[in-house]
This record gives sequence, C-alpha cells and structure tokens, in this order.
Amino acid sequence: MAPLKTLEDRLSQCQRDADARIRAEVEEAVTRVRKVEMSKMRLEEQAKYSQQLAQVSVAAHARDPLPLLPSAVNLCSLDSILHHVITGARRNGRHMAETARRCAEA
Repeated sequence: MAPLKTLEDRLSQCQRDADARIRAEVEEAVTRVRKVEMSKMRLEEQAKYSQQLAQVSVAAHARDPLPLLPSAVNLCSLDSILHHVITGARRNGRHMAETARRCAEA
C-alpha cells in the first residue's frame, strides 16, 4: 500500500501544481483583457471629446471668424510687458510715455 499512497500523493501534488499554473495563467489573461478594454475605452473617450472640441471650435469660428487676433494696442502692450520681463526695467513715467508714443505710432 505504501507505493500506491506515494503515487497518489504525487498525482495529487501534480494536480494542485497544474491547477495553480492554470489559475495564474487565467488571471494574467483576464488582466490583459481588462487593460486592453480600458485602453480602448480611453481612446474612444478621447476621440469623442476631440470631436466635440472640434465642433465647438467650428461653431465659435462661425460666430466670430477672427476671435484670437489681438489688436495693435494689445500687441503693443504685449511688447511692453515682454520688454519689462526681458530687460528687468522698472515701470516709470518716462518709460510709460515712450511706450504710449510707440503704441500711438504703430
């Protein structure tokens, strides 16, 4: 009886090992499928919102064809701001008067 018992134990151990390997493989496959599904859902959501953004942009452009073009005064103000940032110049009355003169000439 002893050899039969050890054979049964060995077969039982092999069965448990095989079950554990199959369980791990199934879990890995389920994880892969979930990742693929999540990626697919993200791509679909991104496409949906990109399309909505494009529609809103087209609608906004139809109402006001040049909404983002700044005026000459805005460009001049931007130039002044950049000048202060780059050169570190302080805003004083003389510089502001020069900036106003340049803007008026533009």
